[in-house]
Amino acid sequence: MTTAPELLAAFVRPKDPNVDVVLREASGKLAEKGRDAAIDGYAKQTKARAWEIAEAVWAALASHGIAYVLPPRSFERHGQAVRSPSDILTRKVGTCLDLALFYAACLEQAGSTRWSS
Repeated sequence: MTTAPELLAAFVRPKDPNVDVVLREASGKLAEKGRDAAIDGYAKQTKARAWEIAEAVWAALASHGIAYVLPPRSFERHGQAVRSPSDILTRKVGTCLDLALFYAACLEQAGSTRWSS
């Protein structure tokens, strides 16, 4: 049986071209702090490095000044349309869901989504 969380993952779009834009900016954020600028995810096999990248991605996204907007009134009955990362960066607006999926796409593309002990 497929559940909502499994379906939600289908809307994470790591191959959207604007994900790479954010990752490039995140690389710059890492360099500004004197850290390794590589977006190498979990290659160093430390949680600390994955957190550094996640923090830089967050800072890069935040630097775009994206405004929070409410979903359309009818989303409870008809489902919510999800904006692509490109739409979000172009229009500078997104719902909670849009922005969470954009951040998840960036983390997936950065290789920071595999957590182990």
